[in-house]
Amino acid sequence: MRIALAYYGVLRSFKDVYKSHIENIIIVLLENSIEFDIYVHTWKSGKYVTQIWDKLQNFDNNLDYINVLHPYMINAEDQDESFLNNLNFNDYFKKEIWETVGDNRSKGEWWPTLLQNYLCALESKRRLYNMIKSSNNNYDAVFYLRPDILIHNRLDINSIINIKNNTIIVPSNYAGDGYNEQIGIFSMDTASYYSTIIDKLKEYRINIGRIVAEECFKYHIDKMLTNVIQYDFFNYEIRRP
Repeated sequence: MRIALAYYGVLRSFKDVYKSHIENIIIVLLENSIEFDIYVHTWKSGKYVTQIWDKLQNFDNNLDYINVLHPYMINAEDQDESFLNNLNFNDYFKKEIWETVGDNRSKGEWWPTLLQNYLCALESKRRLYNMIKSSNNNYDAVFYLRPDILIHNRLDINSIINIKNNTIIVPSNYAGDGYNEQIGIFSMDTASYYSTIIDKLKEYRINIGRIVAEECFKYHIDKMLTNVIQYDFFNYEIRRP
């Protein structure tokens, strides 16, 4: 069996958590004789600043830490020049609604800083998928995850070994009012559904309303897939910078 282990988005606190990835994912794969290639798409900024809720925080974007994992392919792009400067944020966020209603679940908008983070994460997922496709390698499963998570226990290897077509496995926590969109395990044929949601967001904003990560993810995945399994294949927490 061969899988693609795919990291997306800004590295943030990866230097503080990477040992938990080695102990609870990499070693488990090796012990079970599962071949894997590691792909990384990340955003870089000359200021090394990330938006967390309504605050700007510094973070360490040193690629040396992710290189400890010996990625098969890595791409670090400037978030502003490569993506945000060409993005029309008004297609996804209505400023007048935010200024009059605010973060109201039925009539308002999601926090603009959180929405921007979500758009950057989705674009990173799409570019990561294109990297995997460009390799022309065949994989039995793809495992997407954020680099800034602290993993508390060993990966349940059955979640990878038993993956089926047209199926996605996501943790049950961090689900909000939808599905957890931070981590997912799926077959290669399903990876395109998970990785191209950003292409559908303009239409979603017009027809459905405000964009919130977990709800938006559930809406699109339920339309595209017949089998969504919510299962905690390991426990984790997001480690903020």
